[in-house]
Amino acid sequence: MFPCHSSIQEVQFRASSDLVDAVLKTQSSAPKAGKREDGEAVVAAYSPTTGYTLKRLVKGLASGNAGARQGFALALTLLLKRLPGMTADDAVLLLASYLEAPSASKGAETRDYLLGRTFGIGAIVQARVPASTACKAEMIDQLLDAGVLKSFLREAAATVILDLVASETEESVSALLSACAPLSAALSASIDQSTPETGAATAAASAAFFAAPHLTTLVPLLTFTTANHPALHSLWTTLLAFLCPGEGSVIADAALEALWMRVVEPELVGSGSHARKYLSITLFLRLLPHLTADNVATVLSPPFLRFLSTNVSQRKAYLHASAHRCELALVAALSGDDADLALAVSLALQRAGGSLWDRSLDAAQLAELVERQVAVISSACGALTLDDEEAGEEGAPPLEAPAAATAALESLWAAVKQESATEESRQAVFRLLAALAFLEPGQEAPTPQPTRGSRAKAAAKPGMEDPTMQTLRAAGASGAALRPLAAARLIALADFLAKRPVAPGSAAPSPPLADLVAWVEGALSSGHARLARVGAGALSSMQPLREALSRATASADAGGRGRVAALTHLALLLQLYEWADPSVVDPGVGPDLADVVDRALCQAGAEVDGPRAGVNGDAAPAWHDTLVDVVLSLLARPCSPMPSAPLRNAAESVFRVFATDLTTTGLQDLLRVLASSAGGPEEVLGAASPSGQGNDSDDGLGATDAEMFRMDAKLAAYFATIKNGKGGNAKAAAEQLDQFKLRVVTLLEYFLKRSPASPLVPTAAVPMLNALAVAAKPSGSQVLSQRLAGLINSKLVKTKPGAAGVSAFEPEDLAAALKRSLYLASRSADPVVESAARAVYTFLQRAAAGQHSAGDGARAVAALESAQAAARDVLASRRTRLDRAFFANLLGRVPTLAPHLLPGLLRGCSGARSEFVRAEAVALTQLALRTGQAGVAGVLGDRVADVQALLLSACDRGVFAKPARQAEAARLAARMAATLLPERR
Repeated sequence: MFPCHSSIQEVQFRASSDLVDAVLKTQSSAPKAGKREDGEAVVAAYSPTTGYTLKRLVKGLASGNAGARQGFALALTLLLKRLPGMTADDAVLLLASYLEAPSASKGAETRDYLLGRTFGIGAIVQARVPASTACKAEMIDQLLDAGVLKSFLREAAATVILDLVASETEESVSALLSACAPLSAALSASIDQSTPETGAATAAASAAFFAAPHLTTLVPLLTFTTANHPALHSLWTTLLAFLCPGEGSVIADAALEALWMRVVEPELVGSGSHARKYLSITLFLRLLPHLTADNVATVLSPPFLRFLSTNVSQRKAYLHASAHRCELALVAALSGDDADLALAVSLALQRAGGSLWDRSLDAAQLAELVERQVAVISSACGALTLDDEEAGEEGAPPLEAPAAATAALESLWAAVKQESATEESRQAVFRLLAALAFLEPGQEAPTPQPTRGSRAKAAAKPGMEDPTMQTLRAAGASGAALRPLAAARLIALADFLAKRPVAPGSAAPSPPLADLVAWVEGALSSGHARLARVGAGALSSMQPLREALSRATASADAGGRGRVAALTHLALLLQLYEWADPSVVDPGVGPDLADVVDRALCQAGAEVDGPRAGVNGDAAPAWHDTLVDVVLSLLARPCSPMPSAPLRNAAESVFRVFATDLTTTGLQDLLRVLASSAGGPEEVLGAASPSGQGNDSDDGLGATDAEMFRMDAKLAAYFATIKNGKGGNAKAAAEQLDQFKLRVVTLLEYFLKRSPASPLVPTAAVPMLNALAVAAKPSGSQVLSQRLAGLINSKLVKTKPGAAGVSAFEPEDLAAALKRSLYLASRSADPVVESAARAVYTFLQRAAAGQHSAGDGARAVAALESAQAAARDVLASRRTRLDRAFFANLLGRVPTLAPHLLPGLLRGCSGARSEFVRAEAVALTQLALRTGQAGVAGVLGDRVADVQALLLSACDRGVFAKPARQAEAARLAARMAATLLPERR
């Protein structure tokens, strides 16, 4: 019997079989007849050796030594199956008599007892001995009780129950459900009230098992399976069998995405439980052999890769070994035979970032992949061309791109983004994408007779010997089905490669955009291809701009090369967008930018930038105002189905290099966009004024009536573009407008970084503050509010006003701006707006401080009167939110205000509305005395009566009831008296 303890299965099998054979030899006759009411009676019915063996095997089920429980359960199963006259009712009596239940206080013994009983009932079921319905119901009750007492036993108990029920007929199952109420209740319970073992059986009957709502309902059951950690619960093996039925089967993308995004990533990877995270690793390793290039990105999501990276890099992490196994599996996938899968895995790892996942395919793999995918596109388009006759008929549905060709395009786009991709592979993919995106086969030009030097020129032009043009010719009209995808991927790829940094010591590659545009133009001039979508000015609208850039490149100095490069990148992108879809690019953009280049970058810029005649004979706007108009129109215009990010990034780059030349009108355009609403420009006239008083107030930026009219027309055009791009949906248009405002905030940040000492900076403070107050409302945009607050607090108020100070303000506009910022600082209930308003008010006062020394009386008086109004507000108003910290910061930044605040503060020390406010006035007066010592004596000399009143207040209990406040007032009065005495002498 001892070898049954072995943990080696082969030894257990042999020992159990030998034991049963030996026992049966001693049982030569049938068991004794009679009523058996307990285990003693069952043992007495058999030979002494058989009885002893039965008792020893039953008691050994509760042993936790090595493999004793498993070995004894195996021996008991064999013995019960071969012992004559044995029934399940007798075996249950044996368990009840010889498997002793410990006291409730002994947890380990209770665990061993429940495990022994579960194994014992399992042995009875596996022996397939006769059993009455009552006996079966009793065994099921005991198994369910074990699952309730110990959650880790639920799966084992359910397995035994399923084994028991599987061998029954329908009639016997019905009788069993009638006799066993707990089993009937468990199977009929709803999913949200079930255990994983019973709920999954009910849920499996659903036709849409992997539908997102269904999986959301199963989440509690699926997460509870980690009670079996580290073993994988059988529920998951069942689900995986549904997901990938057999060896080499492909997983359905929708089912995998629903399972991973609804269950694995949020509930397992995002959990704080190590057991659940370990389960996510186990599921990943089970799914990896069945993944394809189309769905591997779903599993290798950024959260999951971050989790793996963290545990791989930390050797002491609890899950380090498991995460390392995942890393090894991914490395094996990268070097496997499936090049498409390897590419998808490599891209997913690179998107996650970090040196740990910086793994690329080698150049040979990429070259082979590119060659294969080009062949796939050619064959797929060629097959589609056979049915092109029907597509050309009127009323026929548009051609759909073949799935194989679409997948091949995606693979090519991803392949050439790899670091290891060769320049030859990139050029081949670029030309193929360009041909499918922009071109269609044209009438071949007549071949001229070769002359001296013509061979070199012909080699630079793509002819029919070019494999790319051959693919285009094979595709025929079917290339239109691939055109939108090819254009989108080509533009995104060209922009990506143009921004890729050059490794130190390596030669700079040729600009991909310039090479691409040159190749397309060569294909057009050769006569072998023509533009697939010819719109108004598709070939000529960008020509003036490119010619102007050629002139500017020849004459640009070191400082202007960066501007030329930014404009050139934008011009080439605009050319690609125009070839792909002429409606995306306004035909006037090219001439406008050409005018900007001529007036800003040519050598005779000073002469060219003189007054020009506009359309109606008026003076044309400054070149930078035209540039701002173009940039805003590009930021507002939707580009779907092409990617909008490359064009918008290029427009922002152009603005950044020209930000130092921003004019008052250009800044006004940006600020009025921030003040706009989704209703259109008619709702925002005057909204950008520093005072925020609406239509009756000037905007304070010096705009003429003509400029205001022009600006409102531009805003109307921006709003129309946004609304048309969203199909008239009001909510979507409002969201798009918020995105537009965020891009304008980025432009303002560029301006503040490049021109922090510009006299225009103070004029932007209050309009930005007004936009923040609107965005911070419940109906506003939280993202825009945070962005504006960060820009105001970290950039705008930290700039250093130049010598011009607030000279860009008219005196009345400066007073209105100070009044508006003070109002928001003292009345706003939003802490974000209040903090920004305080910073803006202090910034404006600091900027206005330079007007004192410059002798600008009107602006200086406006600033001083505003500061005195702030002091009166804190002493007289109950609604104010201004406090001592506000004035401490204000006087610390602008100490010249202190002498002008002293008279009002002195009166408040004895005549303010409450004792608390009078005590605040005393503290503020002390602060003013410390920060403005130079002019204090002269002010106090004219305020002797106020000083005397303070002395009397310090002695009056009716003014200051608290002794501490009385003492502070007395010290202040003594200090001022000491200041006055030398003056009197």
